[in-house]
Amino acid sequence: MIGRLHLGEVEVIVGAEELGVHNVVLDDGYARSKARQIGLTVTGTLGILITGRDMGILSDLTLEIDRLLKLGYRIHPSTIEQIKNAI
Repeated sequence: MIGRLHLGEVEVIVGAEELGVHNVVLDDGYARSKARQIGLTVTGTLGILITGRDMGILSDLTLEIDRLLKLGYRIHPSTIEQIKNAI
């Protein structure tokens, strides 16, 4: 860890800057905040799933969220509720 960021999160942020990439995928709230502070556009795993659904790649977003939860992925219940209400 470097401060509150894990090494992988630091690599994503620094690598994006070095490569001139403007969009990154980060799930940790603190890492997302730091990336936004330096001007990066951030999405997370759930954002990718929503995009996949919108593109017709995924048909059942609820099923995919349930799979993530079974694998130990932590999602705040209010976030799940917001997504399910938007479906």
